[in-house]
Amino acid sequence: MLFLTEDNVRKLLPMAKAVALVRSGFERLNRGDAINQPRRRLVLPTRSVLHQMAASSGPYFGTKIYSTHPVHGAHFLFMLYDSETARPLLLAEANALGQIRTGAASGVATDWLAPKDVESVALLGCGFQGETQLDAVMTVRPSANIRLWNRTPEKAEKLAKTVKKKYSGSVKVCRSAEEAVREAQVVITATSAKDPVFEDGWLG
Repeated sequence: MLFLTEDNVRKLLPMAKAVALVRSGFERLNRGDAINQPRRRLVLPTRSVLHQMAASSGPYFGTKIYSTHPVHGAHFLFMLYDSETARPLLLAEANALGQIRTGAASGVATDWLAPKDVESVALLGCGFQGETQLDAVMTVRPSANIRLWNRTPEKAEKLAKTVKKKYSGSVKVCRSAEEAVREAQVVITATSAKDPVFEDGWLG
């Protein structure tokens, strides 16, 4: 059985490949060739929670399991099995895997729903999920300009330095969510906010 670390996952699963795989997964679900089990949760009195999701597709089935605690954080694992024999094939650390897969779903949605000639993409929220969300959208719309906003401006500045090295378009750190959204044709929200972070009237 293979064991993959977070670094292994990042090296072996580039975003372009992840977008293609997630697209294939959605198509298989649509055809009835895959099974997806919604998230289940086991909640403890200690405030620890065990989360579990499972799916099958073709010769494989697997499950992602992760534990969370509001003080002590989250811990992610993924297990893959052979469909014919039920033999375990892989155990992987899955924090990066979750970031990549979540971003890839946004990449597929953007490719299906957004114009092909997108000129500007806005990212609201430059933290844990922000970079991979942006990577996925830029994978399918690589020439777009980028507009970043974060409640803590330093995070947006830090991400701007990273993405300037990756993409050909311009990168702008915006002073407000409104500034970012008003000029964008695709808007990504990757925040933990409990209230809306932009108004519909700002959209073009």
